[in-house]
Amino acid sequence: MSRPAHVAQEIMAIGMVGNGVVAGLFTRRHLELWNFDTWPAWYRNMVRRTQDRPWIVRGIALAEVALGLWWAYCLVRRYTAAAPLAATSATDRDWERSQKPA
Repeated sequence: MSRPAHVAQEIMAIGMVGNGVVAGLFTRRHLELWNFDTWPAWYRNMVRRTQDRPWIVRGIALAEVALGLWWAYCLVRRYTAAAPLAATSATDRDWERSQKPA
């Protein structure tokens, strides 16, 4: 996987975590953001019904947080296994040189 694709996926995973936290803490307000008059009637009915049952939204939000954390963990694990960290700054390179035996 290319680095930009990896970074984009990691941003989406962390976005899922943030969205899940906001939806879990501020359930009714978060659902109001998704209530548009231009959407089909079945969608507006679904949003209205879930506003009356905030525990459903909190359960979905908890699952979203868990899935986002799992996805981010898998991405970090895959990327660090594929490409070990390299010295990126002059200070790091100097430190590595000082650690090598003469």
